[in-house]
Amino acid sequence: MFDTRTFATIQGVYTESITAGGRYWDYDANSGAFLRSGNLRDVSRYANGPCQRFIGTCSLGTRTYLTINGVYTESITTWQTWSE
Repeated sequence: MFDTRTFATIQGVYTESITAGGRYWDYDANSGAFLRSGNLRDVSRYANGPCQRFIGTCSLGTRTYLTINGVYTESITTWQTWSE
């Protein structure tokens, strides 16, 4: 099950970004070529931001790319999964 699936132009590449279960995958949306993947906690902007206070799995609720006042911005929300 996807947490998020978005399309955006990132560094000149039209990219499909998928998140699920605290991980992310990025693909070239035109060719389908794999670009990168990883754990959200391993990305400093998530680990030091929205995932900072999570004890369980940190997953993205939404991941949206915007241009705000001419600045290319990644806007995200998170949710937490608890394991008992």
